[in-house]
Amino acid sequence: MTFIKNFEYVLGRDKKEINKFGKIGCGYLGKTIVQMGATFSLTNNIYMDLAKPHIVLVCGKRGTGKSYTLSVIAEEITLFSKQIGKNIAGVMFDTMGIFWSMLYPNYQDADLVKSSGLQPQGVPVNIFINEKSIEKYNSLGIKYKGLIKLAVGELSVVDWALIFRLDINSEEGILLQKVLANIIDKKKEFDLDNIIAAIEKTKANEKAKLLLANLFEGAKGWGLFDSKGTPIDQIVLPGEVAIVDVSTFEFLYGWSVRALVIGLILRKIFDARVTARKIDESEQMSHYIPNVKPPTMEKFKYLPQVVALIDEVHEFIASDTETPATKPLLQWIREGRQPGLTLIMATQEPGILSPTVLSQVDIVISHLLTSKKDIEALRSVAQTYMHYDIAEYFSTLPRVKGVCLILDDNSEKLYTLRVRPKLSWHAGASPNILDKEINKDKFIYK
Repeated sequence: MTFIKNFEYVLGRDKKEINKFGKIGCGYLGKTIVQMGATFSLTNNIYMDLAKPHIVLVCGKRGTGKSYTLSVIAEEITLFSKQIGKNIAGVMFDTMGIFWSMLYPNYQDADLVKSSGLQPQGVPVNIFINEKSIEKYNSLGIKYKGLIKLAVGELSVVDWALIFRLDINSEEGILLQKVLANIIDKKKEFDLDNIIAAIEKTKANEKAKLLLANLFEGAKGWGLFDSKGTPIDQIVLPGEVAIVDVSTFEFLYGWSVRALVIGLILRKIFDARVTARKIDESEQMSHYIPNVKPPTMEKFKYLPQVVALIDEVHEFIASDTETPATKPLLQWIREGRQPGLTLIMATQEPGILSPTVLSQVDIVISHLLTSKKDIEALRSVAQTYMHYDIAEYFSTLPRVKGVCLILDDNSEKLYTLRVRPKLSWHAGASPNILDKEINKDKFIYK
């Protein structure tokens, strides 16, 4: 592909905003693709607004570049100037255990990176893991920032029921409700041992008590819970991106526990940002109304605007199932604009997502899709500014990794993009035995 210098586009901003702010507070995604006969050329730079809230869907079949695109956006957050960066933070939920490599420069694609006018570099991401992953990370020599701990008292009856796959109206479900209600009446902070002790003291069916107690005993082995939890302001830091590694939960309740971690963190961010917005509004009002005094920051854990990036989101907000992350995700989607929350979701199965997700998305970044169900889902998002059916646009895409279609509600335009090369190392590519360093002269085809 050739490069042709031309103008630049900004996703997520209208003409008035572009005239006022230009591309300040935007992340560089890559270049548009234009077909010229049998060849394709890379032309205009495309940026995405990260200064105000958006709901973004990144989709595509397996191996087309979704995780790569997510990490490009995460890189851009870390590259903001201090003036812009102090007002934004990123939180990336790593379901596959691949984003730790962003700490290291992308020397494997150094020529490609340099040809794009960039330089390979590691980015300062903060990796958070659970207690059971410490030995694994240390043995691999991977640096991490801290541990993720969930406060037991912040989990609801519904959360536990979803994790353990309990019917809330079963004997075990009713016992769970009774036990938690009794503990909450007496304590603000408690741990799993307190719950187990309360189960044993409660008068109930012995079989139900044994089952429920064993479930909580098993949860102690996840290395995830304590009485206080990790403060959200230790995870969300201005100008930085936190990578929360939930990939290590591989046991029976693995995906449910991943959903729980995501759901609780999203919930805490939402609550903190609602408070932060009140502080912001009071600060602005104080300049115009003499008797309005903004609260002192010391009293609150002030959080900047947050961009949350979630891979494999169909596991958490599918149309036919509920997980501990479903309601927090829906809250961000429906109510996240006012608190200043951006949600960027990646999936290989847009066809099974909740209809609410598809109806509220304002930017779609779609790598290649071939499944009829998934194309239908994208078709439902397609707007009147599209001149052809979405399937026709897919058929014209060059079969090159990183190429995608973009639907942008704000500019009411469709773009064809090739995502820029990453600055940092990408550990999400498919392994290939031919990539190993081998003596080609002795290579035998079998």
